[in-house]
Amino acid sequence: MSSPSISKLGLLLAVVGCCAEALFIPASGFDKRAVDINNLESLGNNTLFEKWRPRYHFAAPAGWMNDPCGAMYDPIRKEYHLMYQWNPNHVMWGNMSWGHAVSKDLITWTDIHNWRDGSSQALVGNPNGISYDKLGIFSGTAQPVNLKGEQDGTLVMFYTAISALPTNWKIPYIPGTEKQAYAISTDGGKSWQRYEKNPILPAPPAGWNITGWRDPFFEPFPKLDALLSQKEPHFYMVLGSGIKNVGPRMPLYSAPSSDLTNWTFLGALWEPGMNETFATDGVEISGSQGFNFEVSGFYTLHEEADGTERYFTNFGAEGGSVEGHERWALWNEGKVTARANGSVAYEPIAAGVSDWGNLYAMTSFLDTKHKDRRVQWGWSQDEPNGNLPLSRAIGYNGALGLPRELFVKTIDGVVDTADKYLSKKGSFIASLSESKKHKGKKTLTASTKGFRPLPEVVRALRKTATGRYKFPCRAHKSGVVEILKDKSGKAIQSDHFSLSTTISHVGKAVSELGFVVRASPDGEEQTKIIYYPQKYRIEVHREQSSQLVTKKILQSSTVWGHFRPLTLARANSDEDINVEIFVDGSLIEIFVNDRFAATTRVYPWREDSLGIGFYVKKDESVNMENMRLWTGLGEKVGKKNLGGRLVWPKRPADSSSKLVWDTPSQTGNGTWWAGY
Repeated sequence: MSSPSISKLGLLLAVVGCCAEALFIPASGFDKRAVDINNLESLGNNTLFEKWRPRYHFAAPAGWMNDPCGAMYDPIRKEYHLMYQWNPNHVMWGNMSWGHAVSKDLITWTDIHNWRDGSSQALVGNPNGISYDKLGIFSGTAQPVNLKGEQDGTLVMFYTAISALPTNWKIPYIPGTEKQAYAISTDGGKSWQRYEKNPILPAPPAGWNITGWRDPFFEPFPKLDALLSQKEPHFYMVLGSGIKNVGPRMPLYSAPSSDLTNWTFLGALWEPGMNETFATDGVEISGSQGFNFEVSGFYTLHEEADGTERYFTNFGAEGGSVEGHERWALWNEGKVTARANGSVAYEPIAAGVSDWGNLYAMTSFLDTKHKDRRVQWGWSQDEPNGNLPLSRAIGYNGALGLPRELFVKTIDGVVDTADKYLSKKGSFIASLSESKKHKGKKTLTASTKGFRPLPEVVRALRKTATGRYKFPCRAHKSGVVEILKDKSGKAIQSDHFSLSTTISHVGKAVSELGFVVRASPDGEEQTKIIYYPQKYRIEVHREQSSQLVTKKILQSSTVWGHFRPLTLARANSDEDINVEIFVDGSLIEIFVNDRFAATTRVYPWREDSLGIGFYVKKDESVNMENMRLWTGLGEKVGKKNLGGRLVWPKRPADSSSKLVWDTPSQTGNGTWWAGY
């Protein structure tokens, strides 16, 4: 369970607020285009609901959402489930429940009941009933089994039950805050019942002075069964945790499949120190592991060549020490061995960053419909949460990134660099190639954790585009932004699009190249996605992204991340750079070479900030090959106008909910959550 940063002003407003509807509803005939940016207090609730709203991403109907939870495929009903942290009638974190939607294909989704207000809440905190989850339902996972591990149509969610707040790694932990509990459904997720013998795990490991203990991730794990010589199949679970003044932790538990109420603590998976970084070259390669883990995962990925299973973890790291990264979405690859006491030892051998932007709380599930591929979801928070008038006018906060496929990414025929990049501790495992040679010498095979948006989701989105463009391959060295234009010479404009291209011949002298999105015709508003080859960095510059930023109403720092092409022996040059950019209202996702990702948000104020372009620094040259652009994603299938509702066909464009204040008694006088 991850929580947002909240401004002091927001907290003050929440504490003094009462149980009246927040702000006001604008008068009939209110012109949204005529809003004065210097008078945001004049905006009514949900006034700007559609202005920046993503259309082709997974999002709650309205209100606050955060962590993805309970993702699974139900083989009995042939249906995907995805749940999420939700506060449906508020724009800030608080009173956490689970929202719920279902899909047949991971493309088109339906709210489990309907989109109105909180109708599709799966499980809600129980302040007037059972004490163990009276203050909220925090994150967790789900499986299509009963508590005997059988697939009979039963669904089970494993969640963190909250009975005390606040909780944060920086403050003393209130004993009993977090417990682990089950809820069960026998009707395909339409209703859920708490397990009568909850909580399943009432307390953290004995002797741990914890910073947190939450977000159960549980799955069957045959490879661990074999390693530990289990006599019957088991499920295994990890949680996000930490020991105060010692370091973050990922406690590991096991339970026989025949009795998923009987969990045994096996120890910490590994024992990092406080705010460690794995890579030899520091946080710019692998991030910093902070002081507390949350939304953790432990699983294997298969090598495509021979099916070898390799162990990976992912986790949210709280307390990063680098500007722009108070928390990180990280991954490790590890070597796993059996301990004499029946537990396992996990030794990290590679590490990296899952997303260099604000995608966080990343969780995954095994997609048994597609040959046991692993699919990952993550959460992107909206940024106006520190500005109450703007937040209430938007009427929602948060969306999930595109679903990603996780795999082992392998690059053959590479050579190491003069600075021994592949020989250092970092995100790659390098080994001598057995068959690939160059000029009689063996080359290296480099492998790392790979991630890319699900191919069938991308294909489906691009099929629904209203505009499709292909641009010729050519060298670019103009030094100015070239706005993409159609055949008639008219600038192409869109705020819901996808762009792909391959960049080649990036010579050693090239210092800067990139793309521009959400650009106004005069350049007053624009967001630049810049690659600095000599620094091995990709940055997203948002200082001109909106008048809201230039007027200091919003703060938008530069997003940055490490990307370094590998050197190919056959060409004695770096590998090509394959770029995929997705823009969906305020949400931007960037993928490069199946191993770099960055997610961020922008909020252009002007209605004409829709331009798309690219540039190379003056007197420098690169090739842009096979550049393609799809605009108006989710708008059209054949002659049928979808109105941007491919992903949520049963929702209207304005699915906003009534926004209310929580009373002081509902918020613990503002100590549990903000209340608006």
